[in-house]
Amino acid sequence: MIKAVLIDDQPENRDHLRSQLLAHADRIEIVGEAGSVHAGIALIGYAQPDLLFLDVELSDGTGFDLLDAVPAYTGRVVFVTAFEKYAVRAFRSNAIDYLLKPVGQDDLEQAVARIFVHGFSDEANRQLYRRALQNAAALRESQQPPQQIVISSLQGMEMIDASKITFIEADNTYSNVYLSNGSKITASRPLLEFEEILDDARFFRVHRSYLINVNHLKRFVSRDAYAELVSGQTVPVSRRKSAAFSSFLKGSAC
Repeated sequence: MIKAVLIDDQPENRDHLRSQLLAHADRIEIVGEAGSVHAGIALIGYAQPDLLFLDVELSDGTGFDLLDAVPAYTGRVVFVTAFEKYAVRAFRSNAIDYLLKPVGQDDLEQAVARIFVHGFSDEANRQLYRRALQNAAALRESQQPPQQIVISSLQGMEMIDASKITFIEADNTYSNVYLSNGSKITASRPLLEFEEILDDARFFRVHRSYLINVNHLKRFVSRDAYAELVSGQTVPVSRRKSAAFSSFLKGSAC
């Protein structure tokens, strides 16, 4: 049985989430609730939960402030936010679990499924997770595309400099991320999510199955519908995307 706490400064939001979590009462036990950073810190120390459902904006600070105050916490965190602008780039880029208010049952089911599939992090991954939270906090303020993203794979979580990504290939619900050092990471997120979080001034979806970093482009051969990268690798460009890609490259040219 997983012990969970709900931290949100709006009682009605806690009531809503608590009622939805009843569907998982056989494996998630709610052991406490709090409505502020200060109360949440005390609750975590007392209840020793495995899982936090944590509001981003609290009456006396943010969820990030709370986590900074409890560095010994070793469980999972699911952020709950009303601000979609925070979610897409800040949370997705850092592989952080989140739910948008009002929390829908389907979204909650997916979040719970991820928790039980991926389990709880070891010490190395916890350190990486905290670095990701700091990165997310900075992105939340600047709203700039991420310079680093966290890639969750079968081997764990890795912080990757986005500029080192040459291209990304769809692989069903997974994606293969190719890096400039020649390595490949199989990421447990679809290509669409990468397209949403990466800088659209550098990354272009040239094909249903491929997203490329134009900073690593050597040439685009429109006649044969492919892009050649500096590494020598080639990526197909769909006929439907060819004209738009040409225009994009002209607009990017110095």
